[in-house]
Amino acid sequence: MMAGIETITRRIAESAHSEAQELLEQARVDAAAQLQQAEQQAVLLRDQVLARAQEQAQQIKRAAESDVERDEKQQLLQAKNRVIDRVFDLSVQRLRQLDDDRYFTVLKGLILQYARPAAGELVLSAADRKRMPSGFMHLIDAALGEKGRLQLCEQSDETINGGFVLRYGNVDINCSFAALLAQRREELTQQVYRLLFD
Repeated sequence: MMAGIETITRRIAESAHSEAQELLEQARVDAAAQLQQAEQQAVLLRDQVLARAQEQAQQIKRAAESDVERDEKQQLLQAKNRVIDRVFDLSVQRLRQLDDDRYFTVLKGLILQYARPAAGELVLSAADRKRMPSGFMHLIDAALGEKGRLQLCEQSDETINGGFVLRYGNVDINCSFAALLAQRREELTQQVYRLLFD
């Protein structure tokens, strides 16, 4: 009987050992499958993270390029505006540097254009008063005729840097070159821009 129990015990142990081996083998297979699945998921997740990172990097790059392009355009526009400002400054300077006859011919044309049909004063800078041709005021009065009469203001205005001011009582009409250019700045800027940059 003892031998029968040992046989049964041995068979049970062998059966248990066999089942344990099968369970271990199944656990190894399951673990390997889970490991493979986890590796595949990790690769997929890594690829997704890389794809998102690359897309974000591209977005950052595009935004940076856009910022650089905007800054370059802004700097170019500022440079063009400085050039245009310089053109206006040079224009005023060249007008002031005309010889006396040509300079006062320009002033006469502007006076006739802006004079009102009333008595008024012509205000010049001290430098322009000194270089004014004799008989200029008579020439202006004759040209104005019935339109009005101007007399030379006794006081000069040193804020006028080329051109003049017409004064009618409390009303001043600023015809300095700088003021006249400022009035037509937008229109003239477009013309200068086309000449310089198109």
